[in-house]
Amino acid sequence: MRSQAIAAWKKMQGELYNTRRAPTILERAAQWRLFSTAADEGGKERIPRVSSRGDNPYLPFEDPRMDKTLRAFARGPAPKEGEPPFNPFADMPEGNRREDTIKRLKFVENVFAQGNSALAGDYENDDGVSVEDVKIIGIDDAEVLVTVYEPLDRTKINGTMQFSHGGGMALESSMDPIYVRFGKEMARNGVRVVNTEYRKSTDGHVFPRGLEDCYSSAMWAAQEYDTPVVVAGVSGGGNLAIATCMRAKERDTLENIVGCYALCPMINGEYPNDLYPSIEYYDNYLCRAQILNDCARIYTLDEKDAASPLAWPSKATTSDLKGLPPMHINVNELDPLYDENVEFYRKLLCADNNARMTIVGGSMHSTDMFSGLVEDLANARRVSMAEFVKTLTENALKES
Repeated sequence: MRSQAIAAWKKMQGELYNTRRAPTILERAAQWRLFSTAADEGGKERIPRVSSRGDNPYLPFEDPRMDKTLRAFARGPAPKEGEPPFNPFADMPEGNRREDTIKRLKFVENVFAQGNSALAGDYENDDGVSVEDVKIIGIDDAEVLVTVYEPLDRTKINGTMQFSHGGGMALESSMDPIYVRFGKEMARNGVRVVNTEYRKSTDGHVFPRGLEDCYSSAMWAAQEYDTPVVVAGVSGGGNLAIATCMRAKERDTLENIVGCYALCPMINGEYPNDLYPSIEYYDNYLCRAQILNDCARIYTLDEKDAASPLAWPSKATTSDLKGLPPMHINVNELDPLYDENVEFYRKLLCADNNARMTIVGGSMHSTDMFSGLVEDLANARRVSMAEFVKTLTENALKES
């Protein structure tokens, strides 16, 4: 009976997932009865098992493993009576040509932009912070725009962070509200932030152009402020932060980088991928496998670039990773990228690197950046990053 109840429950969940609609009151009641039967007959408490293996029995907006605020966000606005639930991706362009992919990603970017201000919260507040846009010349002679956030009281600066925004190297901007809020809050925490507007693949700038912009801005910051920097980033920006360290190792400029803080880095380059079951298990938990795949497909032009660990750090060997500066990998528990993030942390340990990993329970992809939605979680991450910068900068100055 228990196995039959589990099978029926998963079948119902799968049907609801495939139709992308919210369950009715009767369906919810049936779901709970089936779940209760399976749990009771198994003699176990009704607490979901944490796993990214097998089939996910939940829809994102009803997953009891998720923070309740994020669960409500995943549910979206309540539909009007007689209308289906709102699906922002209903009219998403189709097609497999490169131009179709770019058009689809531009559509996705517009969807994300509509909620960015709400996710950022009070991003226009400049209290105690100075903000300056600076144009620098990158290593390949390209002009790179960086935005520098500093506390007004310069004596409170404990170090410098070069930061790369998310978006799979294809979407978003350093000027988006969530990254403006992040820069200002980090400045209030005593960190100078150099936020890089790197070139993106949807604008025709494939690997390694965006990486070169991030590397150039990190080198510029180290020289401009006469102190080594921490490189950091979220999602695609986490990829770029790690790759910037590897590029600096390749060019013998690692003395300019004291550490790397990568939040939910997008680093394996193949979506889906049998090596990383979490990609499909947590598909549509804010982050969609199709979007990940689209971003990956247009980031590199050929197989040689796609195989490069500078493009996709998961492909790095332990030899590639040896000698890199201290790294902190921040992992969201309910993230398609969970498996590749954890694996990369293990690889850093095998390379005898100074590495740490944080797993943020109940969180989806990149939600550490959503100050307007989960301020306590976002603030905790900023405090952790500020302490990381301060400690490594102090250590570097003592050794110099």
